Amino acid sequence: MKFKFIFMSMSIFIFQTSHVFAENSIQVKKISLYELQWSLCESAESALQKLGIQSFQYQEKNQSYFDTENLNLLDKNVEFRIRELNGNYSGALKTSFISENSIPNDLVSDSNTGCEIDKTMASEKLGCKTKSKSDSIETILKEKQIQFIKYFFPEFNISQLKIYGPFLQEVWSTELSAQESFEIDSVTDKKGKKYFEISIRNTFAHPQIAFDQYSKLFLQKNIKICPTHVSRARSILTSAP
Repeated sequence: MKFKFIFMSMSIFIFQTSHVFAENSIQVKKISLYELQWSLCESAESALQKLGIQSFQYQEKNQSYFDTENLNLLDKNVEFRIRELNGNYSGALKTSFISENSIPNDLVSDSNTGCEIDKTMASEKLGCKTKSKSDSIETILKEKQIQFIKYFFPEFNISQLKIYGPFLQEVWSTELSAQESFEIDSVTDKKGKKYFEISIRNTFAHPQIAFDQYSKLFLQKNIKICPTHVSRARSILTSAP
């Protein structure tokens, strides 16, 4: 528990430091929710032990994807992910934009759609997703999500879609503070390879400071961060039969 206290204290320090630096920033972004992401090259259990995190929630879900035979959505930078737990399905259609000004208002005009900034060691992207729920995978794709797809893929027809999966998704999560969540999740492809990712969410006003501080902490704890960030959807879909 000592290490967990240190880890949580570090997260509070990073949150406070990033906001102090941000007060001197010229531009303040309207979208303030950030997800800091690292591809993890060791098991979740090993990383959690090194970080001293003993209290966490563990959950397993089935994860699938909708795409065409030729992966046209993936090529258009559009991902439709479906997760199933106890017969309940949740869908998320995800894509990214260059800037907030490039997001069409009609695509983010309801409570099921939201945006955040995804930051890795190599990039920073403005990602938006629109969610859906259903008790059947056949009815998980909603009109708003079709509208999203057609914005990037005008010739899209729903009959072109096929299901890839299911793949096993595992999640280890905990709350570092009232503002900050920590999660390791993995997705296992059909060949049995696991793709692990660490993600930390918060309303960082100056995310680079936070990212650098966490990266330093992971280095100090000997956490095996992959040298390059892996697109798990692309890796899994391109390896699927």
